[in-house]
Amino acid sequence: MSDIQQAADTKFFIPFILEDKTGRLSGSDFVDLHGRLKLLYRRKVEVGDDTRRVYNIYNTTPGRMNPDDPVAELEFRTDRTLGTIRFAAGEPVPMASYLQRVSGLSG
Repeated sequence: MSDIQQAADTKFFIPFILEDKTGRLSGSDFVDLHGRLKLLYRRKVEVGDDTRRVYNIYNTTPGRMNPDDPVAELEFRTDRTLGTIRFAAGEPVPMASYLQRVSGLSG
């Protein structure tokens, strides 16, 4: 492959850097510093279920918001164990696949 062809196949991008606009634990607005992406994070209230907390993430970039179709759903267990993550309409995946609990310096 020539250097010209290889340079043409190279893709460059700027990563998303999200700023939390509200700082609330119950829900927040995250905006990319370059204005390319806006995400809305809101708690889904489930009456009678005290074993978990569910949060939905919506893409609120202009023209994309669909309140019935979150891009991700995060489930946290109230016993402080990790729950699941579901992307779009896919199957839930254990959070442990993406996150790990780490202890601080105090052990």
